[in-house]
Amino acid sequence: LRDGFGSDFVAVAPPKATDAEVPWREPGYASLTGALVFEGSALDQVLATRQVRLLVRDPYRDDTVTVGGRVVPLGANFTAAYGVWLARSGFASQSIRSLLGREGGIRTPRVLLMQPYDPDRLTVVMLHGLASSPEAWINVANEVMGDEELRRNYQVWEVYYPTNAPVAINLANIRKALDATLHHYDPTGTARASRDMTLIGHSMGGVIARLLVSSSGDKLWDLIPLRPNLPAAKRARFRARLSRYLQFTPMPQVDRAVFLASPHRGTPYAQHRIARWVGNLIRLPVNVLKEVASLSDLMKGEGSGAPTPLRIPNSIDNLSDADPFIVAA
Repeated sequence: LRDGFGSDFVAVAPPKATDAEVPWREPGYASLTGALVFEGSALDQVLATRQVRLLVRDPYRDDTVTVGGRVVPLGANFTAAYGVWLARSGFASQSIRSLLGREGGIRTPRVLLMQPYDPDRLTVVMLHGLASSPEAWINVANEVMGDEELRRNYQVWEVYYPTNAPVAINLANIRKALDATLHHYDPTGTARASRDMTLIGHSMGGVIARLLVSSSGDKLWDLIPLRPNLPAAKRARFRARLSRYLQFTPMPQVDRAVFLASPHRGTPYAQHRIARWVGNLIRLPVNVLKEVASLSDLMKGEGSGAPTPLRIPNSIDNLSDADPFIVAA
């Protein structure tokens, strides 16, 4: 909050259809400060006037307002819009449906802007963990937007992604979503918002955040059981299809990454009975299953015998300290 002149409001944009192929989501809510200003410079003039002006100001851009020839502080509630957005989001139930692969969950990552894009403020990107959603960042985002120094210098983006998908697939899709969002808002890549970005990841989101700033080299290819007699053409096509998941370089826009309770080396708790019970309830996304089936067909070599089947772990499998991808990564 900021004490000052005016009343605090939340402006709500009318609903509009969003292109499902577009990963970014602009905020549909904005914190505003409004005031009624009456004509006249003395009390009797104000009481006698029949004219009034409605002033509406963006508290993120304006610190003061001129009333009666005097400059006075502009009041503000910087996180009211964030609170209304969260209250209407339905994230709590949707994140569980996403984890279990049920109807009503999300299937691809989204980049949610907490405020209208500002090219002159640095960008903080937050990635939640398993079975979670942007609600995980309520306290952190609230403090960033509520602190004057941070608010002047930073804007918050929150990545919302389906936590039933394997880490490698979420990594590739989140990288693609962030790249598309940056290009949309800053095609030339010259804005301050596109440089010196900060990633903050919690739990599985921290594992993904670390891989977003890592180089894989060729170290992950040994995870794929290719048949020795696989024709060279099929081998090349197979490698081209999998390269987006197994070969990556750091995001050049990112300057700093923060990991909160992130099991970079996996955790034995992912193999405990309750974790395994929950893991058995998870359904992989349909697009992942289709991709696996297509790759399995591509792996078929010449001659008799079936190829070694591709085993695609779900997100809980990926958090195990014995998971081959986690060990290799």
